[in-house]
Amino acid sequence: MRKNVNPVRKQKNAAAFFDVDGTITSTNVVAAYFFSRVREIPVAIRLLWVSWFSLSCVFYLIIDRIDRTTFNRLFYSSSFKDRSTIDKKDIASIIYEDYYRARTFGGALKLIEVLKKEGFHIVLVTGSLDFLIAPLARDLGADFVYASELVEAGGKFTGEVKGAGSSKSKKAQCVLNYARAHEVCLSSSLAFGDSIADLSMLETVRFLLYLKTFLPRELIFPPLFSHLPAL
Repeated sequence: MRKNVNPVRKQKNAAAFFDVDGTITSTNVVAAYFFSRVREIPVAIRLLWVSWFSLSCVFYLIIDRIDRTTFNRLFYSSSFKDRSTIDKKDIASIIYEDYYRARTFGGALKLIEVLKKEGFHIVLVTGSLDFLIAPLARDLGADFVYASELVEAGGKFTGEVKGAGSSKSKKAQCVLNYARAHEVCLSSSLAFGDSIADLSMLETVRFLLYLKTFLPRELIFPPLFSHLPAL
């Protein structure tokens, strides 16, 4: 999904690009799906379904370590194929209220608010599904969202995935596309991520924060950004 969420706010020619899961929130797409799906499973077979889903997670973890794009394609296809598109707003609401909202990092919220006040474009670049991430993007006041999309046909999800995805190259390309379309100077921009899949996106800007690094924060953010709150 490529969506201009908040085009009104006055901005400068710099942006802050954020991964979502693990960066803004302590979440992942598998757990998010579990929180919504487990409610729908009849109580009589819920325990069996949880056991089966837990075993499936081992398989998904292995695939994710090998290739994030392949993981997204397999997981979303098996989880959403043939489900009614009418349900997506309800699914998104449940996941956001019961899962995402409580797991949003307070530091990330403060940081985004400071960056917005300073005129940075706030751009989310995530492999999560567009309709699932929409409530969070709305509450964050994000200007633009790049997210994965499920193909729809005949009122149902086909299981095919399109959109931003979450591979290294796709995330980096999203940053470059946004910079060109909105005349953003990447040498004055920031990027935040927490996984290997984010590294190429982080490398497209001058100032970055890789959340699994052990470098002192002052080596990542120069004095120009020393006032920013920690994540």
